[in-house]
Amino acid sequence: MSIEIYGHLTHRNESEIHLAVGASLDIEYIKRQSQDHEAAGFDGVLIGVGSDGPDSLQIAALAANATKTLRLLVANRPGLINPTWAARSYATLDRIANGRIGFHVITGRESDGTRKNGDLLSKNERYARTREFIQILKSAWINHSPFDFKGRHYDIEGFAASVFPLQSPRIPVYFAGNSEAAFEVGAAEADRYALYAQPLEFLKQDIAKIHQAAHDAGRKDPPGIIILVRLIVAETDELAWQKAEEYKALAIAQSQSARPEETRWLPSNDGRDASAGDSKQLEANRLSAKHDRALWTGLAGVTERGKSTALVGSPETIVAALMDYIDAGVTMFILDGFNRLNDVPDFGRRIIPPFRAAIAAREKAMTSN
Repeated sequence: MSIEIYGHLTHRNESEIHLAVGASLDIEYIKRQSQDHEAAGFDGVLIGVGSDGPDSLQIAALAANATKTLRLLVANRPGLINPTWAARSYATLDRIANGRIGFHVITGRESDGTRKNGDLLSKNERYARTREFIQILKSAWINHSPFDFKGRHYDIEGFAASVFPLQSPRIPVYFAGNSEAAFEVGAAEADRYALYAQPLEFLKQDIAKIHQAAHDAGRKDPPGIIILVRLIVAETDELAWQKAEEYKALAIAQSQSARPEETRWLPSNDGRDASAGDSKQLEANRLSAKHDRALWTGLAGVTERGKSTALVGSPETIVAALMDYIDAGVTMFILDGFNRLNDVPDFGRRIIPPFRAAIAAREKAMTSN
C-alpha cells in the first residue's frame, strides 16, 4: 500500500481567510515554503496554474533549486500551451529537478479564464483536446524517432524531441475533473486522478465511475485516486471546530472588504459556471455542512469553491478521517492549510508522523494476514 502525501505550494502568502501579503510573485516565500514542505516530511507539492498568474514551470524551477527530494506536481492547461512545447519544457525541468516532476493537466472552465485567454472551445471540445494533448505528450516523451499525430485539435508531422525526461519511461501524468467528460478522458489517459475531498458516499461513486471509464477504455489498471483537502487542526475536536468557525467568519469578512483584484478566492457568479467538482461541494453543503467523521463544507459554501472543503479535528481525528479515505480507495493526498506559513510545519509535527505510522500499521496487518 503505497500512499503519497503532498502539500500545496502557492506563489505568495494568501488564502480564503487573509488577503495576499507581499509581491504578486514572492520569491522568498516560494523558497521558504518549498523548504518547509520538505522539512515537514511531505513527498511533494502541487504547483497550481491560473489564467493570469505567474508561470507554474518557472515557480517549479525555483522550488527545485531550493530543495533536494521534494517532488513537484506542476499544473498546466492545454488551452494555453502547445503539446510539443510542453513536452520539451517538462522534460527539461525534469532534468533540472533530477527526476522529480509530474504534469498535472487542468482543462479549465470559462469563468476561470479560458475565454479571456482566447480559448473559445466548448467544455466537451476542451476535454477532447485535452485527451489529444496527453497522447502527444506521452508520445513525445517516449519516442526517440519522429512521429505523426492527426487529431481533431492537433495535426503534427514528424516531431522528434532532442530532450527527454530523466524519469523512465516518462513523466507521470495527473488529471483533475469531476464531470462525465472529465471522467472519460482522465480515466483513459492519466496515471493519477485528482478529486476534491467530499463525503465518502459521493467519493466512492466517483471512484466507481473512474474505474468503469478506465475499463471501458481498455485499461487493466485504473488511475490512482488523489484527494485534495484542507486541514483545520487543534489539540481537541472542540477547539478545531471553533477554529473552523473563526475561519468562516474571516472569509465572510474578507469577501465584504476585498478590492476587485483581491477576490480570486471569493465567489463571483452565484454558482453559475461552477465546475462539476465545485457544484458537488455546494450540493453537499446544502445537505449539511458536516459529513462523515470530520469533513466540513462550511467554508466551501462561502467561497463556492470545492478546494475550500476541510477536515476538522484533533490530530487523532484527522488521521482517522484520512484512513477512511484510504479505505475508500485513495492512494495520494494533497493536504493544504489556510495559514500555510504556520500550517506546513504544524502538519509536519502533528499530522504526517501519526498518519505514516497508521499507514505502516495497516500495511503490517495486511501482510500478516
